[in-house]
Amino acid sequence: MSAFERFPGLIRREEANFPCPGALLTAALDFAPQARYNSGASVGAESEGKTAMRIPMKVDYGVRALVDLAQRADEGRPVSAADIAERQGVPEAYLDQVLTSLSKFGFIASRRGPQGGHGLARDPGSITLDEVVGALDGSNPPLECIDDATGCALSGCCAQRDIWRDVEDAIHRVLTTTTIADLASRQQERASRPQGT
Repeated sequence: MSAFERFPGLIRREEANFPCPGALLTAALDFAPQARYNSGASVGAESEGKTAMRIPMKVDYGVRALVDLAQRADEGRPVSAADIAERQGVPEAYLDQVLTSLSKFGFIASRRGPQGGHGLARDPGSITLDEVVGALDGSNPPLECIDDATGCALSGCCAQRDIWRDVEDAIHRVLTTTTIADLASRQQERASRPQGT
């Protein structure tokens, strides 16, 4: 039974107002009791016993743009926001805002004008997902008490706090060991596979 049959409120990607080709950023927590779906740039877990991790749209679009630029780094010319937006199926106006943030944080170099566009400012192998998420979305623990136990009287004896700290640590390990170069390579590998594999 598919998640769409089990949970009638789920929206299929093609019915939503956003594209999510390839779903570059996904994470599933196997111990979660039920599946759930978040709209926006989230990826719904379609397997029984998995929960979706919500990826903010700004992070999703930012990572897609960085991967797109990494795949075109050898071309030696700036890439326009319009080209990235078209290839990635994202709104150009919103992508422009994300590209401005990526430039501000030093991930990309941008040039205005008729010959302008964007390119990576750093080697894609040196840009981790942890840096990108931190820059575009900040550092948000699953629960406030993970970073500041003084806000809750139950923190000292709360088993839930330990679990959420483990979840945060696992996510952090994945994000700090995955680079834009890794994703560009994976994307290229998947694009070269026959459809349906």
